[in-house]
Amino acid sequence: MRFDSATRPTPENEASGDLINPDKCEKSLRISYFHEANWTESIGTGDRKMLVVWRGFGWLVPVVVIAALILSQLSVDAVYGDGFYTANTWPKQMAFIVAAISIALLGIFVNHKKRQILFDEETGEAVGKAPAHSLFFIPIEYWAIVVLALLFSPLP
Repeated sequence: MRFDSATRPTPENEASGDLINPDKCEKSLRISYFHEANWTESIGTGDRKMLVVWRGFGWLVPVVVIAALILSQLSVDAVYGDGFYTANTWPKQMAFIVAAISIALLGIFVNHKKRQILFDEETGEAVGKAPAHSLFFIPIEYWAIVVLALLFSPLP
């Protein structure tokens, strides 16, 4: 099934029944599609489109990395003069390290400290925790490892 504006949950298509029946879906798909997952329809043009999938605060991972790189460039160029950031690699490496630490702390905070406990309405017993915040189905705190791997990957 193609996910576009016609199949996203809206008051119009929910009332007409044009969506997937959530009772016939597995629980994980129902949670991902109807409650927590978000995506962008298309990034790019023509045949080259990219689907971005996140849950909760997962969208913050690329924002943190880009913000760390921008803040690093602005601060290093302000202290050492224009062009220093582009001429040296250590400011970029420090930005990736700061981004990885920030992402790890963010992931631990939102996925382990602030996740809600779900209770069964009939019995009142705890049945688990709310879905984890993730980007491309990877929890936020594991993206710190990916960012560090990007730091040590060879440049083309």
